[in-house]
Amino acid sequence: MASFDASAAAKIDEILKKYTQDPYNQVPRVVVAAASSKELLYSGSSGYEHLPPHPATPEQLAEAPKIKESSIFELFSCTKLIGVIAALQLIEQGKIGVHDPASKFIPELKDLKLVESFEEDGKTPIFTELESPVTVEHLITHTAGYTYTFHEPHQKTLDFLGIPPPNKEGATRESLTKLPVFFPPGKRWHYGLNNDLLTLVVEGVSGLTLEDYFQQNIFKPLGITDISYVPNPNKISMSYSPAPYKFDAGATTAPVQNSGGSGLQGSAPSYLKIIQAILNGGALEGGGRILKKETVDSMFQGHLSPNEEDRKVQLEELTKFATESDPFAPKVGGQLPGSVDWGYGGLLTGLGGKSYTHGRAPNTLCWSGFANTFWAIDREKDLAFVLFYNTIPYHNEPAFESWAEIEPLIYSGAGKA
Repeated sequence: MASFDASAAAKIDEILKKYTQDPYNQVPRVVVAAASSKELLYSGSSGYEHLPPHPATPEQLAEAPKIKESSIFELFSCTKLIGVIAALQLIEQGKIGVHDPASKFIPELKDLKLVESFEEDGKTPIFTELESPVTVEHLITHTAGYTYTFHEPHQKTLDFLGIPPPNKEGATRESLTKLPVFFPPGKRWHYGLNNDLLTLVVEGVSGLTLEDYFQQNIFKPLGITDISYVPNPNKISMSYSPAPYKFDAGATTAPVQNSGGSGLQGSAPSYLKIIQAILNGGALEGGGRILKKETVDSMFQGHLSPNEEDRKVQLEELTKFATESDPFAPKVGGQLPGSVDWGYGGLLTGLGGKSYTHGRAPNTLCWSGFANTFWAIDREKDLAFVLFYNTIPYHNEPAFESWAEIEPLIYSGAGKA
């Protein structure tokens, strides 16, 4: 790590310690790691894997297991990038086309319906036929029309159909394939179960379970052994706001049907390997390749609708949703118009040089997980980094405050501010 400024590293170490001094009211734990395309630049951690119930005595805190850089976190939507990588691999091989209808690979989607509205009782969905099919690219870019349960019509439709939510205990393949869409395919951008359906395509084409596909085609080539859908008994606890935080074991069982929207568990250094491979054009330096360089190039291009009117609506929706995606954009009033787009696998930020003043370059690809696990790939500055917290819900204030102090130091420490 000789390429990283020692004083910047020391300052990050101090920030990590500062924010974990009161683990029940600030940050229970944090792991930060950064790399260039060629080498690890910084890695640090502070806090606790597990904590006794609040209030704890100094003696109890002294005995609580400390967080390690190799500790296992719940990745939630950090899973999405890996699901998209899997689909892109099959696209490279000519087994999938981005404009292919998803029903070509998921037969149940031939009967896919759109929820147009609800009956007067407010509970019974009114279904209608689709005017155009959901495509593979729609699933990659969250423009297929699928949503999450925080979208009220989604939850009401789940209740009406009597199926468990995807990614929860008891969830099966039908939890995905029986779901309707809530917007016409290709018309709107809406964060939701799109990548979960995408990885049903991966399973159908490859003939492998998602766990086996990821292990064989992504994790093994990169030398990763600690990312999996299989619940890990060594996983750290989950903390829950409001402060003082409460803790439990988090996810300890896996659904019958794993999917590419969430569910993986793993360590920060291993996740850094994945995004470092993307930063390096699809392969680790001296290691295995997971994507071709031209495929990686496509990940850093905007892929919303080519229709000007639809694209305008999608960008408005994405810009609004992405405003709370990091601690920097809100300081300038949110993600500025024209500053974001959606690539293959994540959000593209800083377009036109807008919204960021601390070093992050235009066209940085980034995203996060619900438990405040964040990643970014900045090709112009040759930087990739992760910040993992394992606390729910998203947008934990102390986590965002510490991130706002740490990211500028990653850039300055790497000489890229």
